[in-house]
Amino acid sequence: MGWKERGCHRTAGELRELVAVCRGEVAPDMILRGGRLVNVHTGEIVLADVAVKKERIAAVGDLAGVKTGAETTVIDAGGKYLTPGLIDPHYHSYHAQQNLTQFARLVLPHGTTALADSLYGPGMISVEAIRFFVEEYARTPLKLVFLIPCITYLQNLELNLPRVFDTMTVEDMWRMLEWDQCYGLEEPPAEVVQAAERFPEMIELFAETLRRQKVITGHAWGVPHAALNAYMAAGASSDHEADTTSEAIDRARLGMRVLMREGSAASSVRRLVKAVTEHRLDPRFFSYSVDVGSALRLRDQGHIDESIRVAIGSGLNPIQAVQMATLNAAEALGVARDLGSVAPGKFADLLIVDDLPSFTISTVIASGAVVARDYRCVVDLPPPAYPAELLNTIRIPARITPDAFRIAAPPGTRDVEVRVIEVVEDSLHMAEGRAVLKARDGEVAPDTGQDVLKIVMFESFNGSGHCGKGFVRGFTLEEGAIASSHNSFFHGINVVGTNEADMALAANAIVEAGGGEVAVANGKVLALLELPLCGVLSDDTLEVSLAKSEAVAAALKGMGCRLKAPFRSLAFTTAVGNIGDLKIFDRGLIHVGTKTIVDPIVG
Repeated sequence: MGWKERGCHRTAGELRELVAVCRGEVAPDMILRGGRLVNVHTGEIVLADVAVKKERIAAVGDLAGVKTGAETTVIDAGGKYLTPGLIDPHYHSYHAQQNLTQFARLVLPHGTTALADSLYGPGMISVEAIRFFVEEYARTPLKLVFLIPCITYLQNLELNLPRVFDTMTVEDMWRMLEWDQCYGLEEPPAEVVQAAERFPEMIELFAETLRRQKVITGHAWGVPHAALNAYMAAGASSDHEADTTSEAIDRARLGMRVLMREGSAASSVRRLVKAVTEHRLDPRFFSYSVDVGSALRLRDQGHIDESIRVAIGSGLNPIQAVQMATLNAAEALGVARDLGSVAPGKFADLLIVDDLPSFTISTVIASGAVVARDYRCVVDLPPPAYPAELLNTIRIPARITPDAFRIAAPPGTRDVEVRVIEVVEDSLHMAEGRAVLKARDGEVAPDTGQDVLKIVMFESFNGSGHCGKGFVRGFTLEEGAIASSHNSFFHGINVVGTNEADMALAANAIVEAGGGEVAVANGKVLALLELPLCGVLSDDTLEVSLAKSEAVAAALKGMGCRLKAPFRSLAFTTAVGNIGDLKIFDRGLIHVGTKTIVDPIVG
């Protein structure tokens, strides 16, 4: 048994077998010869061979005493670089919108052999959905470091917003701590410590997590120094929300691990890596996080391998760049005894890399088996049968009509000042802007000339009929509408558009598909990506899903959208903890900093 069944535990029999390989008594299953090992322990590149028995590394370096047998697979590295498999210590797989089998096929070719995930997207549906997808992960070569999705329980309670769904209780989180696959808590926001008297159940959960020697990964967007001290004193050990070099330095100096984000909705590696390249901080407390990555971005640019390339291109030493993606990440998750470096006894997760600066990967090995070559998955990964409980989770009580999108103008007005959610490329932070719009027939009209469009969010978990309305800038649509059932905290449908008729058509297309992303213009559905699993995941093969994503992306481009990842940006127009300033939720707009619900029309 290995990681899939019981994580880091090893049997006495496995230990004896590894020792026997080192003594030359038993032949290894695989030997990699002639590689230049990127040693992340010592920060050097050394010539080394690697012997593997079953899922683990038996020996590294001079293998003169290790015998080969007829069953030994010998791989000639040909002077190429050997690195550990890459680790993402903070990623939400549902943002790639693939079922977990196809997600593994997507990221394994890019060298990712392990990642931390809470599955909080499916967790919006039920704890049973989380358990199902944990088990689906276990059927793939991709190692899951499961962390409890605290935000599925909290659901913006720290913003004083009502819970949308009651699918996770405090008792559920305590039970999850018992799971063999559970390594700790994922990003309980700093607010639960700053207002500890309001969240006594979370402080108790923190204490029990630490008692079990598990990790608490953090979420500290915009948290000042004093509050950061309190957050760390309560047990938070890492953070992926630093956005400036000074924030990264402050966190690292306190001993908090900095997970530099490089994904579809936010990009900060170029800024944060300056803490090492310019301010000469020790790199050991820095890692990467993709956090949010669309499937097309992962396929075309990469996963953590792209973060390595960006860091090297920003002046970071290549060995340090690899160290951040491997050993540092493993230490941040508390799994460095088994992952994160090429060392005897650890899992045999290795990459053969042609060139370090470009970080071109030719072979990916996970748990002692070749799983990808030349950016193609080479193992057969049959998907499971998905239970009916994961389908038909979008609940809207009646067909949505254009009237649902109308925003009434104050009586007798022609020019109306409105609040606007300002979407900015490569940032989850959205400021509160202002615009003056025309009133027509008693309704406030969007204005494509100012790039001010309508945005509406429908609650779709309980069928309550609740919807929030507002205006947004940044999507640059010249016509039509887009809609998505995929967002950060709410099981809801977000719609942005230039006119009510197309917005209604887009919303109804999502309802009929059971979840998805859609582009609509002039009364026609131009492209649709169905996401019927929990309303956020595809049940198609990777190839089919990517083709549909490409069609949607092409349609949006034709409609005038210039955002690199418009649906990831749309997801984060939704209220997400303390990431401000102006966001939408299922009953209106909220100013995050003041926790105040505000009207879209300035009074």
